[in-house]
Amino acid sequence: MPEPQLFPPGFLEDQGFPPQEEGPASIQASMGSGQIDKIVESIQGGLLRPTKYTCKLTMPNLMGGKDVTYELAESTALPGRSLATIQRRIWGPIYDIPYERLYSGDLELVFILSVNTIEKHRTAFSKWMDIIISDNALMITGRDQYTGTMVITLENDKGESVMGVELEEVYPKSIQPISLSYNSIDDYVRQAVTFSFRKWKEAEIPPPPPPPGPDTTTID
Repeated sequence: MPEPQLFPPGFLEDQGFPPQEEGPASIQASMGSGQIDKIVESIQGGLLRPTKYTCKLTMPNLMGGKDVTYELAESTALPGRSLATIQRRIWGPIYDIPYERLYSGDLELVFILSVNTIEKHRTAFSKWMDIIISDNALMITGRDQYTGTMVITLENDKGESVMGVELEEVYPKSIQPISLSYNSIDDYVRQAVTFSFRKWKEAEIPPPPPPPGPDTTTID
């Protein structure tokens, strides 16, 4: 009977441990039970998967102001951030002094384009861009009139949100071309949209509900 797997395939190698072929007993002997206990404790809640996420966009008031969840957002990314620095020498080695927050400013979402979601995943963004700058090249004054917010959350294996980011002052910056080909018979159409945002912050995720307590119902 094969020995049970303590860790997902490749997990120990990702942590810097050499490949093990002798099974859990050999792993425990080489690592020490205390280190194994710490690793097991750290992954008790499960590993985050890049396929378990939700993307929700709050439209600006000029687009109805409603919340739209994009179940067919095939791929995206959590944005990064950095600090702008300037180098100064007082004495000895140079100091790297931070003075400004920097955000990437652009985020791409790739949507699966189905017959029933053309309006949601393409036409709506085209209309949004027309509101920002009209056919007469007149731009709406007041940034709050044409920008919305976007929240991207990661979920655990139970479908509960555990972390996320909230992007502020979001609007569609470009609708990417769609590639078509007779060689793509077994593929489907994707629509990529690049959004501009000013900054982001960690989203406030409510704690998961507590597990149900013991059943105290009595039967007469």
